Amino acid sequence: MAKKVIAFILMICMLVVVLTGCNSCSSSMKNFKSGFGGLNRVITVRNAFTNEVIATYEGNCYISDSSTNGDVTIYFKDTDRKVDWIGNVIVQAEEVLKQ
Repeated sequence: MAKKVIAFILMICMLVVVLTGCNSCSSSMKNFKSGFGGLNRVITVRNAFTNEVIATYEGNCYISDSSTNGDVTIYFKDTDRKVDWIGNVIVQAEEVLKQ
């Protein structure tokens, strides 16, 4: 019984540490929200050489974890759509804040 109480207290302490305002903790929480619920974002795709805007996407979307330099996959949670960019592109993602 005492082990269960200690384990419960440790879990509560870890949860408090994770939910506080440190940068790595807030980054982890943002990744968690993005992975499970998605975030409303504006994603801009630019040519890496000319900096020209090629496309802009807005909505509940995220950039794949397996994206590499130049090869990017953008997933849209609401429509189950994905967009693949292959080549030398720069992707800029900004979270849309609710007002």
